[in-house]
Amino acid sequence: MGGAGGRNLPIFSRKDHDVVEQALRAREKEVRALEERAREQEEALQNLNRLLEQSDRAIAALTNLAHLYGTVSSTREMAHPFLELTIKAARCEGGVIALREPGQPHLTVAAAIGDRQDSLRQMVFNENEGILGEVARSGEPLLVPDARKDPRFKDEGPDSLQRESRNALCVPVEGPTRIWGALMLMNTIGRKRFIRHDVDLQSVFAMGYARELEQEDRFAKAREEATRFTSMLRITELLHSTGDAHKVQELVVQMAARMVKAQGAALFMMDESQQVLTCTAATERLLRVVQTPLGAGVAGTVALDGHPVNATAADPRFVGMGENIFSFQVKTVAAVPVKAGQRLLGVIEAVNGQGTRGFEPTEMASLSVLARETGIALDHLQRSTTDQRTIMDLLRGLARSMDAKSPAFAGHSERVAKLSQTIAEEMGLAGDEISRVYLSALLHDLGNAGVDDDLLLAPRPLTEEETRQVRQHTKVGADILRDVTALRALAPGVMYHHERWDGSGYPEGLKADSIPQLARIIAVAETFDAVRSARPYRDALPIAEALNEVRQSAGTLFDPSVVSALLGAYQRGKLPG
Repeated sequence: MGGAGGRNLPIFSRKDHDVVEQALRAREKEVRALEERAREQEEALQNLNRLLEQSDRAIAALTNLAHLYGTVSSTREMAHPFLELTIKAARCEGGVIALREPGQPHLTVAAAIGDRQDSLRQMVFNENEGILGEVARSGEPLLVPDARKDPRFKDEGPDSLQRESRNALCVPVEGPTRIWGALMLMNTIGRKRFIRHDVDLQSVFAMGYARELEQEDRFAKAREEATRFTSMLRITELLHSTGDAHKVQELVVQMAARMVKAQGAALFMMDESQQVLTCTAATERLLRVVQTPLGAGVAGTVALDGHPVNATAADPRFVGMGENIFSFQVKTVAAVPVKAGQRLLGVIEAVNGQGTRGFEPTEMASLSVLARETGIALDHLQRSTTDQRTIMDLLRGLARSMDAKSPAFAGHSERVAKLSQTIAEEMGLAGDEISRVYLSALLHDLGNAGVDDDLLLAPRPLTEEETRQVRQHTKVGADILRDVTALRALAPGVMYHHERWDGSGYPEGLKADSIPQLARIIAVAETFDAVRSARPYRDALPIAEALNEVRQSAGTLFDPSVVSALLGAYQRGKLPG
């Protein structure tokens, strides 16, 4: 086409057109893929930034929680500030902590922050109610991405914290030994829902809080154990100071009620001539003579059979129980025999304990111990034996009960007491000082009643926290003795027998002569007995090696004059071979 000088234009075929079109489509697809990848990268970057922000909040929360655990004395008082920190770390609108009391099927709201927080505070609900109840029962965490569509979520009860519930997470407050309750957080801020990372983080927080609850529970049980021993020692004190049997009986019923947290208690004494039990003391004033034949009712059954009874109102032996003694309805009763050897002296009854199904085994054991010591006390008064012999028997019994925690410690307290007495005699102490050294050494491990057996007998090195707990035994033991007037002078030996001459001991790091003398004596005697006794992790040392080990520590760990007295006693043949 065209004239001279013209150019021929290319003519595209249909096939060429299709090739170009395919190339353009492929290019557009690549562009869309690049745009999608860019969006994914941007979203990933945003998620990473959110995770970094959450990590920063988590670190801040952990720091604040550590400070909280160190400053708040009660874990129940800690609930609200703990909840505030978890809400801040999770960036959500509110939350609830619910805890259960030991042995109870229901939970109580310990803290609530949100729209309806006032209506939820101290709310009591069952384990089958709502998300909180389910998690507290099962121990499994839950994520609720849409609360409006989740059938487990309730608009009433503990789930009703917020006026508009969008999403939630719930984790168990679970420690090493049990589930204490549950923590629920609601309505995320600035994001659609909670994610698995939130569950993991809040589980860590809840576990830390549970550990604080368990530690407080252990200390509470230790205090209860110390209280039981104090009760025993107070009976000893009464024996030492009075010969009035009626005062002993009045003290026994008060102690029985206090030790097991019962609503009331009574003491029945055996009238051998009439073969009946007569109520001689009760926590309520006796308006008339109350007698029970042997074999009748709970007290009569215990007197006849000689075995403890733990009964509820459904028990056939419960007929007429307490109607002539207490002004309230009796629902549960624990009864234990009071004996002197094989001779029945009476029966102690405690009524209406904390549980609805009767008294706990530990409470029955406490009443049995009280009954045993009461038997000793009353038998003492009846027989008019010397106070000193009975006191010594009671204190030796306490010492043996401490040593009985492990065969490795059998007889340890009495050996340390006898060795301390020998050292005191070798040092030329006066008679009353020697007696004080002996008794203080006999009770030097009294505070072990407040230490977990697992820690005392652990066949491994203790952690720093476990070591701190074990070292509390000196203070616990001294506090028990200070509560008993007749034994108060023994407290310094118990308190300071782990102090060392160079100041490296505990609990106060005392040095040299600032350590009470009886504590310095006990320190040497206890160490000598320890190395002379076999343990699961080592053999006992021969006496010569044991003496050499103590001699090498004179002037560093031990008072040189006390070590010298120990060596002198050995040379004179006063030490057991």
